[in-house]
Amino acid sequence: AFVSGLDAGKLYQTWPLMNETYFPDDLQINNFNTFTNFNEPSFVQFVHRNISYILFLLTIYIGFSIYKSKNSDLYKPYFFLLISILAQIILGVSALLSELNIFVASLHQISSIILVFFSLNLYFRSI
Repeated sequence: AFVSGLDAGKLYQTWPLMNETYFPDDLQINNFNTFTNFNEPSFVQFVHRNISYILFLLTIYIGFSIYKSKNSDLYKPYFFLLISILAQIILGVSALLSELNIFVASLHQISSIILVFFSLNLYFRSI
């Protein structure tokens, strides 16, 4: 919502780096309040990207945990979660590289609902 509302995707339309750097080159860190300023589009895009990396790694870790515990009841829900997070990542990168094609960007937003659904599905099947 922050990325879309601030048009933050229009700033850095490169991936995996943001114009040849990991951290946005137009962002000045003056104090700790810079990290709470969600009105800064480049910072919002940076946070958005890094949260997606963390969530992807967490999803892989969950998959290894499910496999290690041999909980076969969770194989199918985990598979759907993994496919949905991969689709979300591919759509997000595609939206950037396509210069925010409205169709791809909309699919990226809509698929987030599906990702939340499959996350909740896995969670409730695990308890």
